Amino acid sequence: MTDRKDSNTEASGERGIAAGGDVTGSTLITGDIHVFNIRISKLVLKRVLKRVLKLMAVFSVVIIAIILVYMLINICAPVVCPPSEGYTFASASLDGWQIRHDGETSLGESLKISADVPCTSKKDAALALKFQFMNYGTAQIGLEEKNVSLTEEMSAWVLVPEDGPDTLATQCFVLDNIQSSWIWFDTDPSDLPVGQWTKITCALDDFRPNAGWNNPPIMVGMQFYDTEKKEYLATVYIDSIIIQ
Repeated sequence: MTDRKDSNTEASGERGIAAGGDVTGSTLITGDIHVFNIRISKLVLKRVLKRVLKLMAVFSVVIIAIILVYMLINICAPVVCPPSEGYTFASASLDGWQIRHDGETSLGESLKISADVPCTSKKDAALALKFQFMNYGTAQIGLEEKNVSLTEEMSAWVLVPEDGPDTLATQCFVLDNIQSSWIWFDTDPSDLPVGQWTKITCALDDFRPNAGWNNPPIMVGMQFYDTEKKEYLATVYIDSIIIQ
């Protein structure tokens, strides 16, 4: 009799295990699953998954809200435009500005007047400097021998188009001949964000070496280069240049 009872108990245990349950003593436990050899109740797992899904939904809503706010700010934010002062190129003339040449090398492809940029009109245009960077080159524009003295600061507004490079930087420079020697003065570079007009201001104290040029100097201008030394063809716009 005892052997038959034990056999029945073992058979019942085997059927319980085969059905996905567990046996503790003579009690059969069902409705559990095993994850990494850890027994978890299906009810508990269901609650955990439900909470995770709720958190994911909240997170998605927050992300969408942030994107919408960012888009709204960009749409409603006022567009900063160059003021109509200094060299505004309103007369469709370069007003003496030119691409600088280093010996026989032209430091730029072309320089022209363009009204096909943001914040310009028929009465107000901007310089369009087209250049191609190769072999870690630079692009330079300058005002040469125009009896313009730089005694306080130089400023200009620069625009890199939306499809332009995001690694472009600029700096002011002065080139002069002092005691039969050509001396180059420049400032620290300023990064140029894409898709917006940026004002660049260069005070006398910003130049290296110290501002020791004659006034007026041979040339005052701006230099552009890529901070990561990339090679490409691009165009930047320069407007409202003030030298004082």
